[in-house]
Amino acid sequence: MAGYYSFANTMQFILALVAFAGILGADAGNMKVTPVQKVVQLMQGMLEKSKDAKAKEAVANQAAVNFCVDTISEKGTAMSDARENIAELTASIDKATADIKKLAKHIVKLQSDEASLAGDKQAAIDVRKVQKKDFDTTNADYAESISALNRAIKTMMSQDGDKAQAKASSFIQISELNSLTLMPESAKKTIGAFLQQGADPTDNVLLQDLENAAPEANGYESQSNGVIDMLKSLQRKFIEEKTVLEKNDKDASNAHNMLKQDLTLTIANTEKVRKEKQVTKATRIASRTEKTSDKNDAAKMLAADEKYTKKLKADCRQQASIFVDRQKLRAEEIVAIEKAVEIISSGAVAGSATKHLPKLLQEGQATSLAGLRSSTNVAVQLQLQRNVEQFLQAQADKINSRILSVIALRVGADPMIKVKKMIADMIVKLTDQAASEATHKGQCDDDLAENKATRIAKTDAIATLQAEIDQLASKSTKLSQDIQTLTDAVKALDKATTTKTAIRQADTVKNKATVKDAQNAQEAIAQALSVLKDFYEKAGGATALVQQEQEPSFSNDAAPVKGSPVTDAAAFKGSQGESNAVLGMLEVIASDFARLEAETKSSEETDKTKYVEFMDDSKMDKIAKQADIEHKKEVKDKAEQDKVVATGDMADQQTFLNAALSTFEKLKPTCLAPPMSYEERAARRTAEVNNLRQALIMLESEASEDELYSGMKASGGAATSAAERASRAATDVTL
Repeated sequence: MAGYYSFANTMQFILALVAFAGILGADAGNMKVTPVQKVVQLMQGMLEKSKDAKAKEAVANQAAVNFCVDTISEKGTAMSDARENIAELTASIDKATADIKKLAKHIVKLQSDEASLAGDKQAAIDVRKVQKKDFDTTNADYAESISALNRAIKTMMSQDGDKAQAKASSFIQISELNSLTLMPESAKKTIGAFLQQGADPTDNVLLQDLENAAPEANGYESQSNGVIDMLKSLQRKFIEEKTVLEKNDKDASNAHNMLKQDLTLTIANTEKVRKEKQVTKATRIASRTEKTSDKNDAAKMLAADEKYTKKLKADCRQQASIFVDRQKLRAEEIVAIEKAVEIISSGAVAGSATKHLPKLLQEGQATSLAGLRSSTNVAVQLQLQRNVEQFLQAQADKINSRILSVIALRVGADPMIKVKKMIADMIVKLTDQAASEATHKGQCDDDLAENKATRIAKTDAIATLQAEIDQLASKSTKLSQDIQTLTDAVKALDKATTTKTAIRQADTVKNKATVKDAQNAQEAIAQALSVLKDFYEKAGGATALVQQEQEPSFSNDAAPVKGSPVTDAAAFKGSQGESNAVLGMLEVIASDFARLEAETKSSEETDKTKYVEFMDDSKMDKIAKQADIEHKKEVKDKAEQDKVVATGDMADQQTFLNAALSTFEKLKPTCLAPPMSYEERAARRTAEVNNLRQALIMLESEASEDELYSGMKASGGAATSAAERASRAATDVTL
């Protein structure tokens, strides 16, 4: 259908040219080229223009096809790479998610193990506290019992004075033994029997008047050897049991310390593994977050590329369809013009025109010259010319047309025949100009639309790339700051660990010296206690032996004279009273040194454990920070690379935009620069053509039938007929 209309319009234009050839017939006698030849020349010019336009359109279309193919190929490669990148990122994200879940389970299990081990450690501490409490109570009972037995033995073995005094003092010491917790029931019964055996009225009187009565100097022959032996046996038994108790407690303490140390190390190792996994989990989470962000960015870019490619493909398909239709129309137009040239150039037209038209034109000229000699016709024509002049001038002023104004001046000055021919020629020229402007307008619209789309696309691409470059630059700066902060933190950790190590080494040396001093002091005190205890034990035993083997050689009336060098051998027992205080103080001092040793060792173990925990935490923290630094460096390097690529892409897009802007500047003078828009010019051209037609109608409508008939015979009639044909041709072209 489009081809039909193109062919019809072309044939209408050819007919208009034929009509125009009729207008030229008035001056054919003065022309070297016949009207038919002129028409053929015009059609050949049209043919060349159509072929040239068709070729140029093919070149422009090829450039558009190349752009479409190259751009779609580039976008296809970019989208393929983006999809592969998204697939890799998705796999990495899924792997990181699985690792995070697995690490989370391990961390929960390790936390449970830590809690269980901490419970076991606390239970061991609680058990040890109970054991220590029981030991302290039992040990105190043994110490009290041994001390009481020692006092009772010494009292019974070293009594001075008469028998009543010795017996009373012994009974008091021995009676206290029955209150001891560790005293066996058999010993209590023996002591009770011993006390009952020695209880008589005289003893009771002596016991009651012990403080008020004046003692008499008489000897006391001990009959309690069996009791003393029993008490010594009990004392040895209690000392042995106390030694065994202390040894068992020391073994229990060592076992507890080993268990506690083992649990502490196990807890520390478990905590270390947990922290390592927590650091790994945090690193994997950070990596997953980073890759998720990269995936989202890649997905956005992929979506933008897909949208752009889809739109570009649609535009390219539309352009290809339009090109095919235009090429088809242009080909049909060329065929139609060639056919018309062939027809006009044939003998039926060109030959007949050469044979008959010159004679017809000569007859028309003769008739016209005869008619113009009439004065009446001249007056009528002058009046018509004035009317047409006034009409055209009024219309020129109305639409501000310089062409109508010039023609109005020519209408009043030129002959009628020339006026009509001039108006008809101007109609044809204006019609041709309108058609040319319409074609130019269509080309301008296409070029401006394509240029605008290119400028918008490149501007948007540059804005997107600039935003991406700014984002990458900000990201790189932020990563540099984070890397510097982490580097400073690593340096601070190194400094802290160095300082902590120096302090720990100094404390270790100090604690070892303290423990050594405490151990040496305990050994020295143990030796002193052993020496003193052995001496006073032997001294007490020797005095008792002398007292048993040697009966007193004097009675109350034969006591040693005051100042006599003779002494009572049974009276000297050594510094028993002071020795008890000294021994007690030495035992207290020994226990203080033992406590100092235990506390120093415990403090050393605690500080050592804390130091190990601190070093492990610092090591894990340093590893995590160094891993974070490496990760951020990789991300920063990638951001810098992406920034370089984006900068290059933006430079390419800027080059394309500059080319589009240059093309736009070239289009301005011909498509946008004129002060009057195409619509305004088209409207004015239409008004001018309509007014010129009206002027022709005015010139023809005022003539009488005779004048019209004679004018038909004259050359003016030929011009009028040509003017009508030109008007019809112009109407066809305008349509």
